[in-house]
Amino acid sequence: MWTTSAGRRSLAARLCAIFATTALATLAAVALETSPAAAAVGTERVSVSTGGTQGDADSAADLPNGVSSDDGRYIVFDSFATNLVAGDTNNDLDVFVRDRQAGTTERVSVSSGGAQGNGSSALSAISGDGRYVVFTSEADNLVSGDTNATGDVFLRDRQAGTTERVSLTTGGGQADGASVQPTVSDDGNRVAFLSVADDLVTGDTNDTSDAFVRDRQAGTTVRVSVSSGGAQGNDFVSLPVISGGGGQVAFTSAADNLVPSDTNGTSDVFVHILQTATTERVSVSSGGGQSADGTNGRASISDDGRYVAFDSAATDLVASDTNGAFDAFVRDRQAGTTERVNLTSGGAEANAESGLPSISDDGRYVAFPSAATNLVASDTNSVLDVFVRDRQNSTTERVSLTNGGAEADGDSDPAFISGDGQHVAFTSSATNLVASDTNGVRDMFVRDLTADACTITGTSGNDTLTGTGGADVICGLGGNDTINALGGADTIEGGSGDDIIDGGNNSDIINGGDGADTINGGLGTDTINGGDGADDLDGGGDGDGISGGNGNDVIDGGGGADNINGGDGTDGIDGGASDDTIDGGPGNDDLDGQGGQDTLIDHDGTDTTFGDAGNDHLDVQDGVGGDTANGGTGTDTCAADGGDTVSSC
Repeated sequence: MWTTSAGRRSLAARLCAIFATTALATLAAVALETSPAAAAVGTERVSVSTGGTQGDADSAADLPNGVSSDDGRYIVFDSFATNLVAGDTNNDLDVFVRDRQAGTTERVSVSSGGAQGNGSSALSAISGDGRYVVFTSEADNLVSGDTNATGDVFLRDRQAGTTERVSLTTGGGQADGASVQPTVSDDGNRVAFLSVADDLVTGDTNDTSDAFVRDRQAGTTVRVSVSSGGAQGNDFVSLPVISGGGGQVAFTSAADNLVPSDTNGTSDVFVHILQTATTERVSVSSGGGQSADGTNGRASISDDGRYVAFDSAATDLVASDTNGAFDAFVRDRQAGTTERVNLTSGGAEANAESGLPSISDDGRYVAFPSAATNLVASDTNSVLDVFVRDRQNSTTERVSLTNGGAEADGDSDPAFISGDGQHVAFTSSATNLVASDTNGVRDMFVRDLTADACTITGTSGNDTLTGTGGADVICGLGGNDTINALGGADTIEGGSGDDIIDGGNNSDIINGGDGADTINGGLGTDTINGGDGADDLDGGGDGDGISGGNGNDVIDGGGGADNINGGDGTDGIDGGASDDTIDGGPGNDDLDGQGGQDTLIDHDGTDTTFGDAGNDHLDVQDGVGGDTANGGTGTDTCAADGGDTVSSC
């Protein structure tokens, strides 16, 4: 695990050490809505009371997936502070949620009846819509029948006001060992967590920590730190993180029997795919080679599981890695490539340690802390700073800054990026990031990346915004906005609400945000991300990159050779004219290539694919029958499973 000195441990280790039981100490050693968007305010402290009072003790967070809701409105954190909410008298670590729009702070480590926990609660994560919070607690009064005298994983439904325990067997029995480090899927149904219990599943005889997933709707618990053949790992597992879609879990393990040819004698990062019960190693080079000379640490995973960010001391994952330090990497599981992201905008490697990366839902943005002084100009504070890498534009910026752009006077780490990639939460000991920071403790902050960039800004209401004809950055914020960008290569952030967006004539970047958005890219090579909600997306003319995001989307590529990913949900996708590549993503999708020589891929759900005109390739081979592949006219090829319906191939 990444550290910058012998005296600084990762926050995961610090928080785990709070839990004093023998089992949790073992784990600590192992681990060594549619809602209006928050206003763009630059840097904001969130570890404050509803009235704005600063916390009277340390506040922090650690898990890379789920500290922020997708839109940055809700932030979850752990705190020893006793003055953030009324009636906090347990003198212990609690879990809180800050609603940045409403300006309220609530404690969520409570029972369904509202009783505060009688033991430490921490290591929290929040769902994409902010409704569900998962956390670890030693308290035995949060649910009835908690008699195992060890740490458990709980889920708080903030909307229903209920708390339930999720570290249970499929039969509902409580675990006989500690469970920690939970993360939750966007819909709150699946929770991944770490446990040393040996009774959560049958056949658990490896006497070490394992990663599990609880499916709340099905009432089942499965172990995911296993090989594709189902063999249990022969060494420890740590830091499991579940994708927002709930289909994949990334984790770190020193086991050498999870994949073939694991001979490097060090920890690696793996991904387990729940639908196919397969496991793959992702801490490898673009050529697939294992890291031979360094440990691989904490992972963060994109919403659809395609991209995995992780840190590593290895020097052989990418070419020209000569800095002798921990670096942050991103593995593209679909393309089979690995890239280093803790670089300058000019591509130079960092001159000191970087690590603990956090990746956005679409995999474009990666936040990470670093001790490097050369990633941006004028980095002279000699402390850990937080940076964000834009993988699409190959740029790096520092975000642990004051509203005026001054650098921090204390360490900032770790960092957590929101699903939409526009908000970065981080822990910091700096005293100058906001005014009146006089408590002398670590606080939680959020930096809004759109705050400094917007050239045209809406409000939290329903706005009509029009571009200038130049290269605009248009930020709708909340409300049901109508945005017409006109000409110019524009960047458009719709924000929350049901927005209508027209990119106009040029190559635009359009993010719809939460809500049921209607987006037309217009002319030019556009990049369109619908975000959460049932979106209607049209690429317009030319070859576009379109991602539906979460929700049941309707997508039309329009003219040009488009690259389309439906994302989660039951999507209907038409490629339009030209040679398109269409991936339906999770859910039961309907794909139509229309004109051109198209590639249609759908490996998740019961899908219908139609090549239509042209020589097409249809791939619905997901290991499960029930899909339909119809090549249409032309000379088509199909990859399918037994039980699929195949025609015209």
